[in-house]
Amino acid sequence: MNPPPTLIAIAPPSEVALLDFARARVSREMIHEIASNDRGEDTEIHELAISGQLAPQPELGVLPWHPLEVLELERWGKPDSARAHFKRLLACTILLRNVAFVANEDRNAEYFVESAANVIQLVRSSIALGTQVSRLTIGFLLWLHYKQTHPMLRPFVSFGVLLLAIQDGLTDLLETRAWVEEDENVAREQLANHAHSTRWLIGLNYQEDHSDSRSRWTDTFAQVIAARSAQLSPEVETVLVQMRDRMCG
Repeated sequence: MNPPPTLIAIAPPSEVALLDFARARVSREMIHEIASNDRGEDTEIHELAISGQLAPQPELGVLPWHPLEVLELERWGKPDSARAHFKRLLACTILLRNVAFVANEDRNAEYFVESAANVIQLVRSSIALGTQVSRLTIGFLLWLHYKQTHPMLRPFVSFGVLLLAIQDGLTDLLETRAWVEEDENVAREQLANHAHSTRWLIGLNYQEDHSDSRSRWTDTFAQVIAARSAQLSPEVETVLVQMRDRMCG
């Protein structure tokens, strides 16, 4: 099942639009701060590697230690300002752009590709930064959804789009929800007994199916539903709450 056409019309899929937007707002000082995340070790090497990722034609695929380590550490940050959210947004965008170019059959890259945490952390910062960023993030995630089909990642990408669509008050949420449900069903069939548990969505991915990781998804879902409750029809709200409860169960 393809993404709803209305979503594509509102947020055209794009590999670089979000990255370009973030890059224009992340200073060299902020990049230096990201590069210093590993207790200041190899800061110059990390910084050079991040700059390489922001070049016109970077080498894309499984990232080496420089800059993977500092980007993943930035992903786990707890931003308390727009400045900090932009740093996390940039880190997650670079990580996911590279994930898109890893072949599914590359067994040595499974952990990198299956890091769905990159999606939820990107979504959370996008929500914090407002509608313009959210629309660009939807476009980026739609591109990623087309490019990377790994069953432990793809349904989390479509779910990230649903979260942003709810937050931004977009229409056709029932169609978007049906798209996410289909992605989850297909991924579960593909994984078969390799799915971690029967828990909806979260159970597909062993990295996400434990309490700390689950709460990032369920709490964000609950927050966007609550934020838009007054604008949601009773039917839509009921369907979304049921979906949230299945994720929590």
